[in-house]
Amino acid sequence: MVSLHAQRDLDQSTAAGAAALSTFTAAGAVGTLLGGWVGDRYGRMTSVRVGYLVALPALSGIAWAPGFPVLVLSAAVFGVAMFLPFAAQVTLAQDYLPNRPGTASGLSLGLAMAAGGLCSPAFGRLADTSGLPAVFYALLAVFVVPVVLAIRLPERTWKVPDAPAPALVEAAHPHEAR
Repeated sequence: MVSLHAQRDLDQSTAAGAAALSTFTAAGAVGTLLGGWVGDRYGRMTSVRVGYLVALPALSGIAWAPGFPVLVLSAAVFGVAMFLPFAAQVTLAQDYLPNRPGTASGLSLGLAMAAGGLCSPAFGRLADTSGLPAVFYALLAVFVVPVVLAIRLPERTWKVPDAPAPALVEAAHPHEAR
C-alpha cells in the first residue's frame, strides 16, 4: 500500500513507490538487529513497547504524508519500529509456553504471518472501494489494540536453576568422573 500511496496520492513514479517500499523493508532489517540489542540491554518488553509506541505515529505519518519525503521517512521509521519487537516476541512466547517452544514459535511467527495474509485481501478490497487513505485509517484503528496490549503485557522471566557444583556432579557419578 505504501508504494501505491506514493504513486496515486503523492504523484510519484513507479520507481519512487518501489523505493519507498524498499526503504520500509531495509529499515525492517535494521529494526530486527536493533531490537535484539535493545532487548539484551533494556529488556524484551522495552523493545516491544518502544517498537509499538513508535510505530503508531510512524503509521500516522504514512497515512497523512503531505509529500514524498515525509512518506519515505515515515516508512523508514515504521519499518524499524515494526521489526524492533520481532525477536523479543518470539522469546516471550516461548517463555509464556515454556514446555512448548515450537508451538510458541509457530504461534508468534506463523499466526502473525497467516493473519496478515488473510487480512490482505480485505484491505485490498477496502482500498478498491474507498481509497488508500481508508486502508491507512483502518490500519491505525486496528493498530491501537496491540499498542495497548504491549503496554499492559508483563515481562515474563523464567528462573533457570543454578547448575550443580562440579563436586556434586562427580560425587553423583563417580565412575564417569575418571
